[in-house]
Amino acid sequence: MDPKRHSFRNTMPSSRPQPLVRAMTPPLEKRSMNELVAEIPMSSGVVMGMPSRSGAEAEAPPDETFFRNGLEARQTDVFIAVMGVTGSGKSTFISMLANDGATVKVGHGLQGCTQSVTSYLYKYSRDVNVYLIDTPGFDDTNRDDADILRDIAFWLSESLKSDVKLSGILYLHRITDPRMAGSAKRNLLMFKKLCGNEALKNVILVTTMWEKVNRTEGGEREKELMETEDFWGFMVKNGSRVERHYNSRTSAKALVSKFIKEKKIELTIQDEMVTKGRHLDQTDAGMTLDGELAKEREKWEQRAAQQKADMEEALRLRDEQLAQVLREEREKSEAKAKKLHEERELLKVNLDGLRREAEARTRLMLEKQQAKLKEENDQRTLEMLQDQQYQIRRQAEQIMALQGDRSIVPRVRSHPGQNRIQECRSLTLIDDAYFFCGPNHCASTLPPKVKMQLGNRQLDDTPGNKGVFGAIRKTAQSLTGYSGGIKAFALGTSDSFYIHYHQDGHCKDVSFLPDYPGLADFLKKHKKSGGKTESGCPRYVSLGINGHYFLNTKSRTIWDLPKDLIEQPWWSSNRAKAVWLGMEDTWVAQLVNGEKFHHLKGLYCSNSGKLEEKINTGFGRKRPGQRIKAMALNLTNPESFAAVWGDGGIVYNAGGRFDGFVFEEFATKNFGTSFN
Repeated sequence: MDPKRHSFRNTMPSSRPQPLVRAMTPPLEKRSMNELVAEIPMSSGVVMGMPSRSGAEAEAPPDETFFRNGLEARQTDVFIAVMGVTGSGKSTFISMLANDGATVKVGHGLQGCTQSVTSYLYKYSRDVNVYLIDTPGFDDTNRDDADILRDIAFWLSESLKSDVKLSGILYLHRITDPRMAGSAKRNLLMFKKLCGNEALKNVILVTTMWEKVNRTEGGEREKELMETEDFWGFMVKNGSRVERHYNSRTSAKALVSKFIKEKKIELTIQDEMVTKGRHLDQTDAGMTLDGELAKEREKWEQRAAQQKADMEEALRLRDEQLAQVLREEREKSEAKAKKLHEERELLKVNLDGLRREAEARTRLMLEKQQAKLKEENDQRTLEMLQDQQYQIRRQAEQIMALQGDRSIVPRVRSHPGQNRIQECRSLTLIDDAYFFCGPNHCASTLPPKVKMQLGNRQLDDTPGNKGVFGAIRKTAQSLTGYSGGIKAFALGTSDSFYIHYHQDGHCKDVSFLPDYPGLADFLKKHKKSGGKTESGCPRYVSLGINGHYFLNTKSRTIWDLPKDLIEQPWWSSNRAKAVWLGMEDTWVAQLVNGEKFHHLKGLYCSNSGKLEEKINTGFGRKRPGQRIKAMALNLTNPESFAAVWGDGGIVYNAGGRFDGFVFEEFATKNFGTSFN
């Protein structure tokens, strides 16, 4: 565990390990949260690092390190909760103080980033450790308010039971907001109910983002907040202070320092759930939220009833189109009303119930992690064995070649057979990953994230597909040795990929193209049901850097190419047959008439400049096949490239990024290429 950062929801007790999988337990994917909760005995007090509080262990001392990120407790420890609406700057504030590079996820826009109550260590001085508690806002875009209240109530209650009390609370509010919006009012109301009147004297109301507003205008908004009873007025009258945060570490330290010598406080929610043993819906905060949810539910139910009446009237008038629209709107309203009802039900829980659910959630997470680790370990073992087998096979071939028997060495074939160069498909290189796609044989080593993307896709494994993606799902390694229905394969930046394959007589493609929106839109536009595509079979495809790409199919050519290429006097998409892209926006272009142009910028010149030489001269006038059939310029290594010419001749330099023997074997098996 990282001692500097601790997420309360995702921790399993270390002092009393629990069995991850019980005997005769149903598979993980078939077990619901209720079943997992039911597995946990009611007497169990082991709560995510919390000590047992039942039976013979009822008097066991609390685990004082749990809420301190594994550090020993000190009398001088200070705990400060940071609260406020989503986007008010809570995580940004904490990131200015968190020690030793602890990563605090900071959100942008309207998407909240704090998904659970999380504590961060700030070493205030040699003798004082400050723990800043990051909390999600009640207007979070990704979670329900009831779920957030449960998390906050659980953390506050368990911390109190471990004798961890807050020294204060920082409540952040954007001074850039011209008015107190409905979500901000609701968040503030919930905050007041959580704290209670007695704790308000340990609250600092902090305005943020002063660098984005005129000081005079900001001052007027601050005054309105302080003087309006329903905003901050009531809290100020009860001892809360108002301060400004100027988006600097100095400003953040000054705010924290105001709590260093403050007396510890107990919030109303803590007293209600721990001391009085109330259910969450019986607390002030719970009743307030329940009332708000009840109002919203009633509103949606009334709207659904009105929409139903309007729909029936439309049916009476035989307006089927209007009736269908109203039917869909009514279903949406009913769904929202149902969701609000379910959210209210979440509040009907006490501390023991929250504890058992947290344990079940943690157990579920750990079982998933265990399954994932087992899969990864199995995969590493398989890759190691396959690598050993490859090395043994290669050594045996080399030994037999030295002995004079070269007939089984794939690099030199006695009877190369038909030259299928016209079916040469594609080559692609990026870093140490590659895919060489040929009619008889493919060779590949794919990036881990690409393997994961392909392994997670629900693609057909019918006989017509010949296991094209089944190989990836089963080994998650490569498609080495398989050609099957694959017609084109390209790798790009940010783990992008594009695959075109044939299945049951249909063209299909699968892709992940975050850096190539134009190509992604084109493929999506021509996508049909069942993964089929109308984009046409690719003849040439290349993914480059900076979002550049080139795709030439039987029916059309689409591209996004470097400016210096399309400004060439000979450039025309109708004349261009192929473009291969490399790092630093280098390129090689081949026209329909066979003419070739390039701008390699001094890169890919290793191997005595053979690539540029062969682009300019081919393999001599006495040899046919002057056209380039496939090429790859490594997008991250200027010394790594591979190319195949029309007569099976090849030029390549591995540059330490791929095994040259693999490429030679690929050329021999597909095109009868010989090596003397």
